[in-house]
Amino acid sequence: MKAILGMGVLIVSGSFLLTACSTEKTDSVQQNTTVIHGTPAVSQVSGTALSPQSSTQYFKVKSEQAHYTLPACEGKLCPDISIQRLNTSDDWVNQFLDQKIRGLSQGYGEFNPDLTLQQIVDRVVAGSNESVQKGWAGAPYTLKVQAESLGPRGLRLLQFKINSSFYTGGAHGGAINQYYLLDIVQQRQVQLDDLLIDGQRQSLRDLVYDAFTAWVKKTSPETDLKTYETTWKFILTQNIELNPAGLVFHYGQYEIGPYSSGMPEFTIPYAKLSGIIKPEYL
Repeated sequence: MKAILGMGVLIVSGSFLLTACSTEKTDSVQQNTTVIHGTPAVSQVSGTALSPQSSTQYFKVKSEQAHYTLPACEGKLCPDISIQRLNTSDDWVNQFLDQKIRGLSQGYGEFNPDLTLQQIVDRVVAGSNESVQKGWAGAPYTLKVQAESLGPRGLRLLQFKINSSFYTGGAHGGAINQYYLLDIVQQRQVQLDDLLIDGQRQSLRDLVYDAFTAWVKKTSPETDLKTYETTWKFILTQNIELNPAGLVFHYGQYEIGPYSSGMPEFTIPYAKLSGIIKPEYL
């Protein structure tokens, strides 16, 4: 697979569905609004009163999709680019997610924060044109990025997911899924270590490693664990999600297994996390 180099997205107020070879610009916008509302309450984490501006009960999120013309491409192998962002009632959340979208739009390449939306479009189209001219491309180039709201966790925490998929030639494309737990009162991302009771990181690692071991035995029964880990060593990912079933650990392509393994995920039930995770997150 050819690497995507120097691709980025301009912070904008809407999301963009970009399809090369289009000659028509439309101002139509599709909107999907979710409103979370209620009455002022007390934060379970801090014990302090929450204002309407800081409580997830008043949080609003809107997904927008707009259409823009792209530079012309050659032949039938025109790139398909779709970038979708969220417009929320919290400016800090908007800025945080827009920054992550810009990073994930660059695939496996190095993040360049200075590129504009037009530059990313030009580079994808130029790369597609070059592939057509030299006979490299067997399928259209693609770049799809979508931000999703996964809803609140209590009165001050919000969860989001950003999916990114891309193809720029080669045997197959790539994909990245990232999860974010945001504290809208303190305006910061909540990391794995923030969830842990002091001294319990190893206990958590052991639980996830047990899940990893079971997964290896199921997906690679012909390979013993020691041999497997000489190539694909276990790591404790920071890409986590709090869902109703438990604490989920999401792994990326090539992170703990070959491409054929996809993007594994391991769920640790909350019942096993008592005494490891702080009670307010259970």
